[in-house]
Amino acid sequence: MRQEKNVPSVTRVGVGYTRSQDNQRSGGVTTMRTIGLRYLRAAVVLCVPGCFGPQPPDRLADTGLAATGTQGGETGESSETSGGVEGDTQASVDESSSGADVELRSARLQIDGLGTLSGGFHYELWAIIDNFAATVGKFNVDGGQVVVDLRGIAVPDATFDAGRDLRTATSFVVTIETAGDVDITPGVSKYVAGPLEDGQSLMVVQSSQTLGDYSGASGQFILATPTDSTDVTEEAGVWWLDLSVEPPAPGLMLPELPEGWEYEGWAVIDGTPVSTGRFRDVNAADFGNPFSGLERGPMVPGEDLLDNAPKGLEFPADLRGQSVVVTIEPEPDFDDGPFTLRPLTADVDPMAATMQSMSMTLQIETFPTATVVLVE
Repeated sequence: MRQEKNVPSVTRVGVGYTRSQDNQRSGGVTTMRTIGLRYLRAAVVLCVPGCFGPQPPDRLADTGLAATGTQGGETGESSETSGGVEGDTQASVDESSSGADVELRSARLQIDGLGTLSGGFHYELWAIIDNFAATVGKFNVDGGQVVVDLRGIAVPDATFDAGRDLRTATSFVVTIETAGDVDITPGVSKYVAGPLEDGQSLMVVQSSQTLGDYSGASGQFILATPTDSTDVTEEAGVWWLDLSVEPPAPGLMLPELPEGWEYEGWAVIDGTPVSTGRFRDVNAADFGNPFSGLERGPMVPGEDLLDNAPKGLEFPADLRGQSVVVTIEPEPDFDDGPFTLRPLTADVDPMAATMQSMSMTLQIETFPTATVVLVE
């Protein structure tokens, strides 16, 4: 016999929300706690600004940066663009700067971990000169970590001719550009950035010009299915909720994202990633629930994998022994799969209990980097 979940009413307490027995929402923030054998939905206090991580990082647009000047490598057909550079970086700098008055008009690019963009999306390298963004070149990356032009052809020495002296640049930035982009304005998704020092720039994800500091990020989640009316398949849902504290709290601590990026949760089932929804606010529900039941879930990111299973999978799912991941996705995005940036991951124990908080692992050491070396 299927046991029905007990979902009594919850009164409004301070900042929260009231949920009546007919499941009507009055607004605000909600989560759930156990009563008897299963659920009580209760109010969760709102987070004061900053308690879920650093505030939004500085953005190129916020610092008055605008596109300017030469379209170096705009079509990806520069005669000096390529990938897969190895060797002594410092030697290249020393040779290129041996003459104080020699203009350094080209940028040699070394990459580590940048993924291939599809659907016409591509990367663009920018030099920040006098607080303006000057395009240096457009490129993509193939499966062998070789920088290629927009036709997919590896270009010699991964070197972009910017058509200007780059010694006056203060920093370099790589953006993700949409298909068909031909303007000289940086796209909204700033990916890696870094200052120019001694003729080279190490560009990283955790920059004030891009996505900010993830060193304090963390995640807690539970297995539960609050959107159905029974407790038979609790292992089919994942919700980023921390039940180890009283009252229960949102389970993610992540920096607020700048424009051009969104978070996305994933359940990886036998190697197949299934999105649990995109979100920007860890203290609110995510943007979709295509697999959940008819009841309202807690106001945190998560999903019950109960119905409408993707091809090749069967729902209700069993997430024990599987993986859950939180990614950072460009917006707009170029495909439906997980992006390279995966700050939080967890392998769910095959014997994991439902309605118990589990921790995620911080994986910022996997974030990609890119290095620019100025050459003549």
